[in-house]
Amino acid sequence: STAGQITPVFGYDDDNDAATEPKNTAIIIGYAAAIVPDPGPGPGPAPVTPFSILSVTPTSASLTAENSRKVFTITNTPGGSTAGVTIASGWTLPTLSAPLQMESTNCYASSGSVGLGAPVPMVTKALAVGASCTYTIKYSSAVSARSATLPFTYNNGINSQTTDVAVNWTIYTPPAEAVYSVRFANNNAGVVYKCILNPLNGNIDSCSNASTSPTQLPIGASGIAFNQSRSLVYFTNQNFGQFMNHFISVCPMINTQIDTPNCTTYSGPTPNTTFNAPIGIVLNHTKQKAYIANNGSSTIAVCDIGINGLIINNSCVNKNLPGLEAIGRGYFITLNPDNSYLYVTNGNTANGKVHKCLLNQNDGSVSDCTDAGGSGFVVPAGIIVNSTNTIAYIVNTIISGTGYVSKCTINQQTHNFDTCTQTATNVDNSNGIAIDETGSYVYINHNTSGEVTRCQVDTTSKDLTECIVTTSGLGSNLIGISYY
Repeated sequence: STAGQITPVFGYDDDNDAATEPKNTAIIIGYAAAIVPDPGPGPGPAPVTPFSILSVTPTSASLTAENSRKVFTITNTPGGSTAGVTIASGWTLPTLSAPLQMESTNCYASSGSVGLGAPVPMVTKALAVGASCTYTIKYSSAVSARSATLPFTYNNGINSQTTDVAVNWTIYTPPAEAVYSVRFANNNAGVVYKCILNPLNGNIDSCSNASTSPTQLPIGASGIAFNQSRSLVYFTNQNFGQFMNHFISVCPMINTQIDTPNCTTYSGPTPNTTFNAPIGIVLNHTKQKAYIANNGSSTIAVCDIGINGLIINNSCVNKNLPGLEAIGRGYFITLNPDNSYLYVTNGNTANGKVHKCLLNQNDGSVSDCTDAGGSGFVVPAGIIVNSTNTIAYIVNTIISGTGYVSKCTINQQTHNFDTCTQTATNVDNSNGIAIDETGSYVYINHNTSGEVTRCQVDTTSKDLTECIVTTSGLGSNLIGISYY
């Protein structure tokens, strides 16, 4: 600038009377003109480090009437320039619009499950290196063929990354809701029935054989479970006689029918020991593990599931953990909605109990099996937990007399049963139990009569009310049942 001077004044006046205060002090500062050289171009912004931490598989998906759901796995990928970096909470899942909707996810930090119609928590959870979570979408509207890009985004405050997944779909009419009921036949193929549900009242309208080749259903099929995309169905198989043979089978689904000629069977590392009269089966929500209740050995078999949904050869291990010795015999098995606890019913007549086991949500391991509490159980069999994790329903398989379902409230701190009361008091000699997607209706298999009972869930008390026999003539030995 040009030469000149400035006179800053330093002083004070505590009462606004300048005459009685010390004079202000002034300092004169002179300065000359200065020539500042042009620094030239600056260094510019720092180079952006390659940023690749959030991986999504699969990278694309096609949804059709035969495969209306898709499970995406989001992983904090180790390696590269971001090795060892934890993905902080608050990364973003895609916002969906019709006809796509989220069916379930375990990517949110809040407890409890997230499903259709449920409030969506706002914050996704942190993912350590190598950790993952799943995000299941469902295609459920009849619209013209279209496509969409689903963005999964992470921003660490320095760099951001968006992983796009392409999804396309065709014209689609959703299949009718159904329950699948398994009729056990020792040394025989048995039958799996697909029973179509009435959307107005939850009653069963009709039942038909669900197998593409009815004579090829795996022998001794008992328990049943579907994977999240409903593309595979899992059976427990118990077969007694001259050649005892117990195993698990996994079968593809084709247009809601079971592709029985292409089922794959697994007998475990130790045949008839890993699986010993298996009945109940449940899959964890990440589909990394299958849990099987062994009716013949008081144990739980834990199996690894590969990325293709099939059980990994020789991965099944018998878990005889502390507390399980008191079960008597494992019967049916279920998970609570957030996959933090596993519940196993004890089929022992004299010592009916339900056991609770802690489930590690990262690696699927099972530990700390203890009595879940509750009372009034007589040969407890089928068990389910409602979507809000507040109520467990347990079928009591009373051979003679009036059977009933126990409704047990779940303590939110201990996950034990606080109180159990009788509900649905006219379901004698029953086995499996299933609940529909909305939590409005419960379905119960009758062991000897070949009937399925439908009960309505009271919205306030959660009692099972208006129970009616909604279908009959399916034959004796109905065991497992699952909502599709």
